[in-house]
Formats: sequence, C-alpha cells, structure tokens
Amino acid sequence: MNKMTSFIYLSLLLPSLSMALESMDDSELGRTTGEGIGVIVENLSIDGKTEGFDITLDLTKDGENKLIFSDFSFYKTGTTSGDPDSGGQFGTVNDPISIGDLYTVDVFSGDVTKPSSATTTPTTVMRAKLPGSSIQQIDRSTANQADAGSDYADDLADFNADLYSITDKFNLDLTINSSFPIPAGDSTVSPGTFHTDINVVGLAAYGTFSDIFATADGGFAMAGATGLYIDSVTLSSNAFAVKEGTGGAASITNSSISFNGVDIYTVLGTANQPLTVDTELDGDGNSQVVMEIGHLPASVGTAPKSNIYVESIYFGEQDNPALATSATTYAFQPAVGNTMEIIGLSIQHLKITTKDL
Repeated sequence: MNKMTSFIYLSLLLPSLSMALESMDDSELGRTTGEGIGVIVENLSIDGKTEGFDITLDLTKDGENKLIFSDFSFYKTGTTSGDPDSGGQFGTVNDPISIGDLYTVDVFSGDVTKPSSATTTPTTVMRAKLPGSSIQQIDRSTANQADAGSDYADDLADFNADLYSITDKFNLDLTINSSFPIPAGDSTVSPGTFHTDINVVGLAAYGTFSDIFATADGGFAMAGATGLYIDSVTLSSNAFAVKEGTGGAASITNSSISFNGVDIYTVLGTANQPLTVDTELDGDGNSQVVMEIGHLPASVGTAPKSNIYVESIYFGEQDNPALATSATTYAFQPAVGNTMEIIGLSIQHLKITTKDL
C-alpha cells in the first residue's frame, strides 16, 4: 500500500471515528485502561426508506435476471425510520463497543487425537466486543419454564435488566425483489417477479465477541460467539407470475410467516478449536479459500454449545380463528415454553472450500 492510498484510507476513517466517539468526564477517564478503542453510539439509525437505499445484483450478463435489495433501515424500536427520534443507544461508558484490545489466551497446540494431550501455547489475541459481551444466555427451555421450582422468572428479569441497560431495542427492515423474464425463444416457462419484505422487531445483541490471532501453519484464526434476542422476525412475500394463455393477467400468491421470542446463541471457534481462514491449491492448480473449524481435541471432550429458542410461530394472520386450538391458544403458540428448541448444538469439525464457478 503506497503513502497516498494510506492517507486516503486514514482520511476516510478519522471522521467516522470522531462522530461515533462519546466524550467522558474526569471520573470516567480514570476508569479507562488505554487499550484498544471504546465506542458509544448514542443516535444509531439507518434510514434506507427515504434515503433511497438500493443495490442491484445482476444474475445474468444482460441484466434481465436480477435481485434488487432496497429500503434497508435500522432504527430504534417503537419509532418510525427517518423520524428525528428514531436513533437508539448502543453501549455505555462501562460497556462500549470495544475494538483492538490485546489479551493473552491459552490456545490449544497439542495432538487433537490424543486424550492425554492438553498442551496449550500462550498467544496474544486482538479482541473485539459488542456491549453486553459478558451477558450469558439463560435457559429458556420449555422444561425449565414448566418446572415450578426453577428460577426462570428471576433469570429472565435479570437478563432483561442487564441487556436493556446497555442497549435499546432496534428494528431492521429490508426488501428483496427479483425479476426473471422469459428467455428469448423459450415458450416452456413463464416470466415472474418475487417480492419479499423482511421485518425484524426488537433486536438486541449480547454475548458477542471475537478474538483474532495466528496459529502455526493455520493461517488467520478466530474464536468468538454471537448472541441475539429478537422480539419477532416476519417474512412476507408476494409472487407474481404471468400464466400462459391468460392474456397477460398476473396471478398473485401472498404468504407470511412470523417467528416470535427468538433467542439465538452461537459459538464459532474457540481457543481450543479456532476457525481458521487459509488458502490451498486444488487439483487444477487454482488457489482456493478454505475456512475450517478443526477437529475437536480429544482432551477437551465437549465443545461449547449453541442454543436456539423460538417461542411461537404464526403463519398468515397472527390471530386467524382457523388456527385456533382453544379459546386462548393458537397453533404454534404454547401456553408455557417454546414452539421450537435446538439445544446443545456443537461443531466437531467443519471445512468449507471455495470452488471456481
């Protein structure tokens, strides 16, 4: 990278940092460590509806078949995108967005096949954290909620108090349109378009961090986790297809599905089993990117678990009487617990290699 390119990158970066930084008083400055960069966002919003966010992905060289992403907006729950009060807070002085902190972590360096091999090597990692990185997922399982002796109510109250003291809830909206005209000279298919809206309400992140480091013969390595709690995710779509023999009249198919009370916690790489990114040559001599979570060391025994909970699922209109199973309970809405649970998901070994298309 030449000096002029470096100067341009630095010039672009510094204004964005200065706008995101929050001033601190003397007592707050006394609590800082001087490591990395801490960022507090006080008025976070992205208005793609009125500002005209639009990205087109051409799927064919002539551009006839394409995907159009538009109206991307990210704003505070309970407000309208683009309004003066639509910005939300993300992070506090004591729990900011943290980038560039350096830590020493014991990274596994032994023989993964031997149960007796538990050798680790002290390694310097660069850590990035989102606010609430220390907040842990609570046991939202139906069994725990239904247990009269469980502390679920107290755990839930503590979780909400901790999470929403450092972040607001946010909404995310995105529209995806597709266009697939009839290929020239092809009378076997019909043209069509597909329109879908993605609406996320009450999004908040917790337990999210990433460590970046290097391993011997392993290339770039990363360990981290992501936690998300979402009040609801709704996917709505309209498919339009011009049927043959109808004189060009369009048939319209509408559909909608909502997932409510979604809690996702995923682990992607650890110090014992990092995610590595490297390159290798394929059989034709082409360099391909390889992303791999190596074999779980035998001495570790059990990999960290990922859990997904979904409280309820609605198809079509939320309170459609046709779906009622009782006077107060609708299909896919249990009185206690969750509709969907994926508990104890772990990765023993994962390898993804790119291929030339």
